[in-house]
Amino acid sequence: MRDFQVGAQGVGKGLTDIVTGPFDLVAGAQNAAVGGINKLLGTNIPMATPASKLVEKAVDATGIPVIDPATMSRSEKLAYDVNRFGTHAIGTGAMLAQRAPSVAAAASRSETVPERVLDHMARPYTEAPARTLVGDTIGGAGAGVAVNASDNYVPDDASVFGRYVGHGLKDAANLIAPLVGASGANTLQAGVEGLAGMIRNLASKTFASAPAPIPLNPTTKAPYSNADVDRAAARFQSTATGSPQALAQDIRENAEALAVPGEGGSALQASAMPTSGLLSRDPGLIAAEQGARLKSSPAFVKRDQNVMGQTIRILKRAYALHDLVKMIQELEDLREKVRLAEAARVLH
Repeated sequence: MRDFQVGAQGVGKGLTDIVTGPFDLVAGAQNAAVGGINKLLGTNIPMATPASKLVEKAVDATGIPVIDPATMSRSEKLAYDVNRFGTHAIGTGAMLAQRAPSVAAAASRSETVPERVLDHMARPYTEAPARTLVGDTIGGAGAGVAVNASDNYVPDDASVFGRYVGHGLKDAANLIAPLVGASGANTLQAGVEGLAGMIRNLASKTFASAPAPIPLNPTTKAPYSNADVDRAAARFQSTATGSPQALAQDIRENAEALAVPGEGGSALQASAMPTSGLLSRDPGLIAAEQGARLKSSPAFVKRDQNVMGQTIRILKRAYALHDLVKMIQELEDLREKVRLAEAARVLH
């Protein structure tokens, strides 16, 4: 029951920080100015009471049992601080996520400085709201851990390099601790995400199967892995005499041109589409395909027959006549070379 109360108090304190935070900032600025005036003029102007302190007094007045953070054990105080700053981050992130759509749709920046600050803070939520909220929550928890460490390990009265600084070191540590803790937690989060992404990509390349249009391995009758496809593509591209990007564009454009139905005709079937080497018109790729024909000619012969079956219909497309005639001539030359190579292999 005590553990639950400690956690609930941490959540409640985080929600209180969200509500009273702006008022506490104003009170802090006012007290700084009043302190300066009192010191210079010798006056005794009273300090403003922060809104968070007023809330604590109101809670005490209700008689609700509350555990004093000063009496908590180290583990309880750690849980309290993590819940407090984590809740603060979640609540603030939720409000920024609600503001994000209006920021994304805005045609001009906000008029006031506070609104522009909020717009800047909300902008990450326009791109990846869920991931940003998770990151802010992790950062808030990290800030709680750092604040807890500062409370436990930084002395109230300290000396730095032999000079007594009193409570100054504690104040500085409490100011810096949330920033250091949040930054450290988000850095750790980024490292874990990067490692997970690397493992996921490695597993995908190693174990994932190739896309469905790629035929099965004729030896194992199993799909090729993506790694096998990448290696084959690299070997195939290495034989090209032109730029891989330019060849890919040529293949795509030529295939799209052949796939467009002619007048009174239908679109070219995928089984009758010329091979990539012929579509690219690159001598290196055509030579590589010729070598593949010698090793596994039945598949190429079947595709070549399908292409030749469409010759008359394709040649009716006047805009592609010259290029297509050249393509078919190259195809006939390749078929003749394959026939001669097979005949020579039988003779030997």
